[in-house]
Amino acid sequence: GAYEGVRSEHLLQEYPQFDYLGSKPMSELVEYMAASDILVVPSLYEPFGLVVLEGMAAGCCLLVSAVGGPDEMVKDGVNGLKVPPGDAQAILEAFEELAGNRELMREIGERNREIGLRNSWEITAEKLSHVILEHVPGGRRRGRLQRIFADLVSHVSDNFEGY
Repeated sequence: GAYEGVRSEHLLQEYPQFDYLGSKPMSELVEYMAASDILVVPSLYEPFGLVVLEGMAAGCCLLVSAVGGPDEMVKDGVNGLKVPPGDAQAILEAFEELAGNRELMREIGERNREIGLRNSWEITAEKLSHVILEHVPGGRRRGRLQRIFADLVSHVSDNFEGY
């Protein structure tokens, strides 16, 4: 069934072993993800799935809805599990499958960490700058763009450390 509008109080009563932490500032998310075994992304619509990539970099085992970016990034059974969007029962069953197999969670988490590190913010910014600069002719404009992209990569490196 649909899980939209489920109140956290009900979930806390039914699953007292979980802590509901609410929303956290971006500066703390790296630590929370790194301390997590499973990252659940139950999106009904998710065009890119940046949080999935962040979860990979943190070494999380992924449980995602098979929509948009997460559907493309997660190979079912390889670096996480996929469920149909909006299917709360499927989410519960997949979560129980992962939580019941610590070795599988560990393997998937390690695999995801490697994938995430290959796609860090800094590396992605560098790749993007190279792709764009390939299509810009030489001269002053190219030199100016190279400086802008160097500043961008430096900014990303300084401000998104840990991803």
